[in-house]
Amino acid sequence: MTLSLSAFRDAAFYGASMGWLIASEGRELLRTEDGGENWLCIKVDRLKSISFCDAVNGWAIDEEANIWSSTDSGLSWSKIARLEPEEPLFLQDQITFRDSSHGWVQDLFSVWRTENGGTDWERIPIPSISKEFKGLSQSHFISPDTGWASGVGNKLYKTQDGGKSWVSQLLPTDSTLTALQFIDKETGWIAVSEEGVDDQTATIYRTHNGGESWQLQFRFPRTVMSWVEFTSANDGWVVGEMVIEGDKTPYESHGVILQTRDGGNNWEHIENGINEAFFSRVHFATASDGWLIASGNVYRTVDAGRDWQVVLQRQALRSGKAD
Repeated sequence: MTLSLSAFRDAAFYGASMGWLIASEGRELLRTEDGGENWLCIKVDRLKSISFCDAVNGWAIDEEANIWSSTDSGLSWSKIARLEPEEPLFLQDQITFRDSSHGWVQDLFSVWRTENGGTDWERIPIPSISKEFKGLSQSHFISPDTGWASGVGNKLYKTQDGGKSWVSQLLPTDSTLTALQFIDKETGWIAVSEEGVDDQTATIYRTHNGGESWQLQFRFPRTVMSWVEFTSANDGWVVGEMVIEGDKTPYESHGVILQTRDGGNNWEHIENGINEAFFSRVHFATASDGWLIASGNVYRTVDAGRDWQVVLQRQALRSGKAD
């Protein structure tokens, strides 16, 4: 079971009010500065991924590996660099900036890094990735120095020098890693997808020592988790897709949200009444203010996820209306 396609290629959020979403074709950037009450549609050039380090400064990468920057909260964009991957298809769809200087882009076998706001980039190959013919799937940085990158399957790599060098870390399972997040240098979580005879089980692990060892916390059957989000050592959410027996078809997909208040030792399945095939991402600016991206709609909560209100709909995108 794999996660379904979303109406959005990527998203970035800052605080409880600012949000940016790239529509699925990459030619429209949707921007809000009032928590989703109103959206401005900005024409862009086939963007794949976007990142903002504050409410003003943002970066994006397009399908041709061009790097774009904005200094006016995404209202306008300037092309500042171009990456040269070994093959165009090797370039992945994730760009990340932690501050106005330090940023990263990944391709299948390496991580690109910049220290001057995206003007110049250095490619850092990860040798074990190339040797094993595996690829990178996602990366996560908590500071300009410390970050992790996950490989296709069950590989995890860590850097403590801003991506100049990487070391392999052992995971507690051979299953596929689908999501990861760290809140500091020591504390983090991963979600993996365990293959079963008839279905897949989402399993959550936690580390207290920067990924050196992992403790099993929770298993959720017939589910694949796409995103892990913690705002503290205690408060966290995971979202994804659950497959159950359908009324009209043998199987149906439904979006699933789990919440923890004790660091992941116990998880509650949040029944929010939202009828979506899957949830691809969740982001909380505070313990109560959050965003939820579904298969075609965007939701917002102000009560820690108990109630979600739709703030952007797929139908509005198709009709050209974003507010």
